[in-house]
Amino acid sequence: MIKITSYTTFLFLLLTLSFSVKTLADSDYFQAQIAEPYLNIHQGPGKGHTVFYVAERGETISIIKSKTDWYKVETAKGIQGWAHATEIALTLDSRNQPLDISLPDFASSQHRTWETGFAVGDFEGSDAISVYGSYFLTDNLSVEVSYLETFGLTSNGTGAFLGLSHQPFPQWRISPFVTVGGGFYETRPKSNLAATKKRKDNVSFAAAGLRMYLAQRLLLRLQYTNYLVISNRDDDEEIEAWTLGISAFY
Repeated sequence: MIKITSYTTFLFLLLTLSFSVKTLADSDYFQAQIAEPYLNIHQGPGKGHTVFYVAERGETISIIKSKTDWYKVETAKGIQGWAHATEIALTLDSRNQPLDISLPDFASSQHRTWETGFAVGDFEGSDAISVYGSYFLTDNLSVEVSYLETFGLTSNGTGAFLGLSHQPFPQWRISPFVTVGGGFYETRPKSNLAATKKRKDNVSFAAAGLRMYLAQRLLLRLQYTNYLVISNRDDDEEIEAWTLGISAFY
């Protein structure tokens, strides 16, 4: 069974949170007027949070910041809470026009700047889990960093990698990609094999896979990776890995 360490969990949460919150300066607050009969205001950014206030048609709200598909708002009475992007899109700006906000959809996924996610799979017979973050230089080209942990019968391992990824057809809902790069992988034998030493090797890798747009900000990712472990032993070692992951773009 795959065990997710606290370090891996923390890293993934840090990557996700660092790219998902956008705060506006006071002078940049958007003013909007509620045009629908009401606007539900939640205690937090998510449908699981309680609706504690209902703003009525004609009320004015200030939009303070966004977190993925949720916006923190403040009413003229000073009440602060969170409203979903689909409801904010129905409010009116100072020109009495629908407020212009970007709702995440398939079109926006083609021009994303950041992508973060996690994946699970098989690493040459061992269970594997990884977290990754990508920065897109263009619609087709991105730089990706990833952290890997593996759990086997005789040893566990960790790895960190940096790669360059090319997605030739970002306009396809199911889109292929290839990645090349390098990094290191550390093997840690289990305690019952004390005679085997821990080792850390340089690694190069090549990967190919498919990204599939799911909904809103979510992508599904299937990937095959071939690792070449460059060691000081007689022969270098090839390792094959298959992973299935889910990611969010911003």
